[in-house]
Amino acid sequence: MGDRFAMDRLAAPPRARRAPKKAVRELGWAAFGEVARALAAKVAESYRPSVVVGIAKGGVFVGGALAAALGADFYPVRIEK
Repeated sequence: MGDRFAMDRLAAPPRARRAPKKAVRELGWAAFGEVARALAAKVAESYRPSVVVGIAKGGVFVGGALAAALGADFYPVRIEK
């Protein structure tokens, strides 16, 4: 769920305006970068990947950020039924 202004501006349907059933932590880009760098540091403590694969529909942003922080190649993957 986005902020109220965005939801109003986009004329989102009522079902999209409801709070999610599970807790969601919204991050700004700066906080996202910090979290991604912290995760990359944890990964780098025990493993040095040469490639990071990001699954489309959410994993591309995280995968790209991790790959950049780890100095690894990045490959996005899109899976369809």
